[in-house]
Amino acid sequence: MASPLRSALQCALGLRRPHKGAGALVLLLAGLLGQAPHVEAQFQPAALQVGAAYFDVGGDAHETAALELTYRPHRLRLWRVSARLGGMFTARRAAYAYGGLEVPLRLTDRTLLNPSLGAGAYRQGDGPDLGSPLEFRSGIDLSLTLAEGHQITAFLYHLSNASLGRRNPGVEVLGVAYAVSW
Repeated sequence: MASPLRSALQCALGLRRPHKGAGALVLLLAGLLGQAPHVEAQFQPAALQVGAAYFDVGGDAHETAALELTYRPHRLRLWRVSARLGGMFTARRAAYAYGGLEVPLRLTDRTLLNPSLGAGAYRQGDGPDLGSPLEFRSGIDLSLTLAEGHQITAFLYHLSNASLGRRNPGVEVLGVAYAVSW
């Protein structure tokens, strides 16, 4: 017979349906994982997102346009966390490729909030010197579903080397994107 903790963990991982009486333990685990009980976690199908962005918002002479690409694999998740892979390419030939994690949170039937964290490799090109080729990405996406499998997204994220490099100026990136899921 499975222990209540094991059953709750299997429910949180989506491996089984909750039994009567397991609700309180599942809510406790959700709270420990940062999930508010009134916000439903959302597991997304695979998606490809293409966007236009403004790189180094509020920065100095390195402000420029950027192209964003994001891929979210189908059902690749641990707890309530989904994977994401992406890249950014600026008009000044800077580039960033990363892998990360996100927690998709359904706010309404048509809106989704995705806080995310990631790490990746940065190539300066003619863009700003961020102090290290290793850069961390922390961001948030707000998506609106237009039709089944189609979304428009506004996103904001920060790139920083977390003071691991010789300098750590960091940059903000703001943009909009269109996503198709399958």
